[in-house]
Amino acid sequence: MENSTKHGKYRRASPGLILIAIFFLIGELGAVRGDNVLEADGPGQNLISIDKIYSTSTAQPAILAIHGGTILSIHDLIAILPPGGLTGLQAQGIGSRITAENLRIAALGLGQTGISGVRGVDGGSVILDGGRIDIVGDHSFGLFADNGTVSAKGALTISMTGVDSHGVEARGIGSVEIDPNTTITTTGRGGIGIFALTGGTVTANGITITTSGFLSPAGFNADGAAALGGTIDLNNSSIRTSGVNADGLHVFDGRSKIFGTNLTIATSGLGAAGAEADNGGSIQLNGGSITTSGLNAYGAFASGAGSSIAFTNGDVLSSQGSGASVDNGASLTLTGSSLTALFHGIVATRGTADAPNLQISTSVTTQPSRVIAHCYGFLIRSHRQ
Repeated sequence: MENSTKHGKYRRASPGLILIAIFFLIGELGAVRGDNVLEADGPGQNLISIDKIYSTSTAQPAILAIHGGTILSIHDLIAILPPGGLTGLQAQGIGSRITAENLRIAALGLGQTGISGVRGVDGGSVILDGGRIDIVGDHSFGLFADNGTVSAKGALTISMTGVDSHGVEARGIGSVEIDPNTTITTTGRGGIGIFALTGGTVTANGITITTSGFLSPAGFNADGAAALGGTIDLNNSSIRTSGVNADGLHVFDGRSKIFGTNLTIATSGLGAAGAEADNGGSIQLNGGSITTSGLNAYGAFASGAGSSIAFTNGDVLSSQGSGASVDNGASLTLTGSSLTALFHGIVATRGTADAPNLQISTSVTTQPSRVIAHCYGFLIRSHRQ
């Protein structure tokens, strides 16, 4: 969709404008007909829907498979409407399954929070093949595995706008699996691209994550991928963040793990680390690169007893800060990698840094009295500093 400018040129309309246009259409229809939902309840319910429009303005999902029901949705459109619409598509309970091809979900949460585009709940399973999810609303989710499973393949676009809204979230025994060609964009304070918590797992290959936003009231930044008691496995993917302290990867505690292979991570915000491990969390990376361009933004930052970051055969560039920091009992291992930084290569404060075969280049000469192994770019601080 395009609209003209005062200069006679054309620009593509924003997702928000597209959503508003859709809601004017669906809203007018809904005012006449009420919500239009599809439900498969029970193992004998096996429904097929093609090129239909569904809408909900209540807690009832627009498309729901429950108690073992199954649904095949092809080229359908779902609108999640004010004042109380919450869920676009939901599979709930063991044996319940929804398969959706080229599904379009649009949600405009005017004062509404907790919107989910797609949910797998309590053993329910959702399988997506392409499509688009656009959600404007706080504390909302594009794909949400809530003790269920969600899998996605094909060209899928997820766009989230709102405070503490996540492109993908998995919790409990929930799991999300994403194949190549998925794009996740979040805009807003605490808008995380992928979030795994309390046991949830997310596995993704060949995806793109872009986030922008600041610290949210709940205490989260707009990280690319974050784990709080969950596990994330990313491969051949790119992450770009632009918010203050918006890390590329972030693990929060000792139950949190992120594994990455051939990742391209770029952060541009003040203090936004490429990879951060806190309070015992673990990040293990193999191949790929980390680039930070924000002031005082470390390439890697590990803090707290048991926290660890291991980077093998990768490149780290910190153009406005130090390459890496490790403190308070954390550990950092860089093997067969290169590290380029404006200030110090590695800063260690009561932490452990192991860097076999590491190539370090710094642009600023540090004070000799504060440097050990200066030719390797290390700065070792005592706990009193």
